[in-house]
Amino acid sequence: MVSRFACALAVATAFSINVWTQPVSSSGTAPIYLPLTTTETADQTYKATVQVGIGSLPAMSIGFDTGSVGLELFAVPGIPGNGTVCSTETISVSYGNPLRVTYGGVLCYAEINLAGVISTPRIPFGLLTSMTFCAPGYQCNTPQENYADGIYGVFGAGISPSTVGLPNPLRTLPGAYGKRFMLRLKADSGEHSSLILAPRWHYDAAIFPQFEQSVGALNLPVYAKGKGCILVNGQETRVCALVSFDTGNGVPWVHVTVPSLPTIIGSNGVRYVAPGTTIGLAPRRGGTSPVSLVASTTFAGEFRYTDRSSDLINVSIQAFLGNDVTYDGEQGVITVAPTPTEQKR
Repeated sequence: MVSRFACALAVATAFSINVWTQPVSSSGTAPIYLPLTTTETADQTYKATVQVGIGSLPAMSIGFDTGSVGLELFAVPGIPGNGTVCSTETISVSYGNPLRVTYGGVLCYAEINLAGVISTPRIPFGLLTSMTFCAPGYQCNTPQENYADGIYGVFGAGISPSTVGLPNPLRTLPGAYGKRFMLRLKADSGEHSSLILAPRWHYDAAIFPQFEQSVGALNLPVYAKGKGCILVNGQETRVCALVSFDTGNGVPWVHVTVPSLPTIIGSNGVRYVAPGTTIGLAPRRGGTSPVSLVASTTFAGEFRYTDRSSDLINVSIQAFLGNDVTYDGEQGVITVAPTPTEQKR
């Protein structure tokens, strides 16, 4: 659930792969394009939202988060009721890296409508109604305060196991629409971002196989995170770490020792990647890097480096901008290819 690790930093990005891509249909199912909204935050990071209707309630704009799994709502009024029912089964969800806040709630059930176009069957989701922990030194909002601030919930669209037993709602959609989806995010607010269901394949995309398959909520297959190999300023490092492709995180974090990675200590005592450093990510050693992230000197361009924890790099929403990123929940792969210039949707 890496994308729940909130941070207020950002990086400038570049995309170093330039390959000719021809999308080819792999089935007779016509793709469905759902609109996403990509906005820049006050900290110059980005976030993506999707219009979600729960039961018969009016649609709400909810953060689209590929680093977590399952729909969780913050104290939305009218639940239970309005086509929703709730159980007595409790859940607990934590956010932050390091841990900042933990919320408690219950498991509920409803049909989930996406952008007024397609709906799931009745599936479980979380309704968070209480704050059970706030880390010392942080100001934490209650679920009710989040709702009042227009933060209605988190739409967890990852293909990893859920920590609270919820399904990715996209995986419960009918037929081919529940098997594969693609994100086409644009940083320019004048361009349309899209969530594409049953997309055509990019057969020349970089393929990141995910690891061990297991059975998740509703008996859907889920996968442990796969690895990617890190390049620093275009040079291989021989360091291959677990990778989180995570739209819910504003900036990349490096949680693995990279001996050749230049770093600096900020005035706050935090270690950052040195400005001007390029971090690339390839599916395998010697492979082409479809993701390239460049640290800068601005507040928005700083991102943190820690070598003491989890053998992980979180490439954040920055790696999605200008790329087509496809999640295949049946085959257990994530693919990355530059968005073709002729694609306007």
